[in-house]
Order: sequence, then structure tokens, then C-alpha cells
Amino acid sequence: MNTFTRVILHLNLMPQVGPATIKKLVKALGYDNISRLYSLSHAEICSFGFKPEFAAWLREQCADKAILDKVIMLSDCHKISVLSF
Repeated sequence: MNTFTRVILHLNLMPQVGPATIKKLVKALGYDNISRLYSLSHAEICSFGFKPEFAAWLREQCADKAILDKVIMLSDCHKISVLSF
């Protein structure tokens, strides 16, 4: 699974993140740099137009990769492909 797909999958597993949020993040970071999401500061996330409370929540969600790792393990185990564009 490539880096972009992995990050987008992780974002889709977050309850308060929808297509508009993902689109805003991809536009701000770019397709090739989307993995920077994991190292962004609170101020950087806010600079993309997100509210401070959401930026703090997003940083916490990005730090917790347990659910992502479990979904990837299960998809590998059951030979499920993840589609992304």
C-alpha cells in the first residue's frame, strides 16, 4: 500500500473526517507530501483553515495509528485490496 493510500485510509477511519476535510488537506499538502500530516504542528493545521479545536483533535488522531494498523493487517490477512485515486 502506497503512502498516499495509507494516509487517506487513516483519515477515513477518523469519525469527524469526511471528504471535504480530506480534500482540504490534500490541497494544502499535495499528493506527494500528504504524509507530512503526521508531523504538522497545531498552528500549521490551523493555517489550512481548520478551527483550533479540530486541529488539536486531528493531531491526536494522527498520533494513534492502532486502528489503521489493525485495518491494514486484516485487509492483508483477507487479501482485500484498498482502492485509492
